[in-house]
Amino acid sequence: MQEYRAYILGSDGHIQSRVDLVCADERAAKEQAKQLVDGHDVELWQGTLRIATFPHHAMSATTLRHWTDEEDRRLLELKAAGKSVIVIAKILGRTEVAIANRLDVLKANRDQPGRTRPNTG
Repeated sequence: MQEYRAYILGSDGHIQSRVDLVCADERAAKEQAKQLVDGHDVELWQGTLRIATFPHHAMSATTLRHWTDEEDRRLLELKAAGKSVIVIAKILGRTEVAIANRLDVLKANRDQPGRTRPNTG
């Protein structure tokens, strides 16, 4: 198994969050990184080598669904109630990766004073 890092980029091109991936090969890492595209560009790295970039605008409208204020509120309620990412994904009709990524984005925005609602694309 090999280690990779996927960086979720904000609209300004700066890193918003990092997701560590452990995959059998580069193809599998690319597939996992592609799933992280949810209104934000994603870069996949292995060590100091950038493997791929997945721009959010390249995703089709049927694949990409922006987060609404209501979904963000519900997501945070479910998380606070102790629900798992798997359960939340089923309730909200999103992938587990999308749920984990959105929680990271919301946490990053909460930790930065003066920020309002996170960018969704």
